[in-house]
Amino acid sequence: MARLRLRTRVQSEEFTYPGTGEVVSLPTYRLFIGLHFVPPTARRDWKPTDRIDQMRRFDAVVDTGAMLTNIPYDVWEPFASEIEWPATIPAQNIVQVAGTSLTYQLGRVMLAAIDNENRWMEPAWTVARCWHFCENALPPLLGLTSPFFMNHRRLRHARSTEKDANEKLPEWWLEDPSWWS
Repeated sequence: MARLRLRTRVQSEEFTYPGTGEVVSLPTYRLFIGLHFVPPTARRDWKPTDRIDQMRRFDAVVDTGAMLTNIPYDVWEPFASEIEWPATIPAQNIVQVAGTSLTYQLGRVMLAAIDNENRWMEPAWTVARCWHFCENALPPLLGLTSPFFMNHRRLRHARSTEKDANEKLPEWWLEDPSWWS
């Protein structure tokens, strides 16, 4: 079974209660996965091997509530020639996010999932919003329709294996029981 460890980060976010105006700081937990741009000409048995591969790697938030994968301009732009741009879809689309208009182009990218212990899952084509350049771009995000959440793959968590488990976050894994790495 292929099994990748996801990273957990805790961020403090402030929320304001309507009516009272009271500001409360709450922890927000985010799961991150390492992704890797794979050239579309790569063979089916591709695996990461050298330094050049590290230039193609980026971290993305795992968001099972998002329908599409989102990739910022500075992440996808060096590999634009490796992205399939559908001719039937306009080159520029606009979406409203938190009161800001963001433009993007839909593209099909070949991505592999990788963790910090050099475990990986085979590359798969994924449809992604490729954001146009923007000063406050959204972070990379792996969406629900990504192949990394299909075909019997699942997200699992377990208690931390750290010495003081009460103080540590649970460990999260992306598992694929049908594929060996």
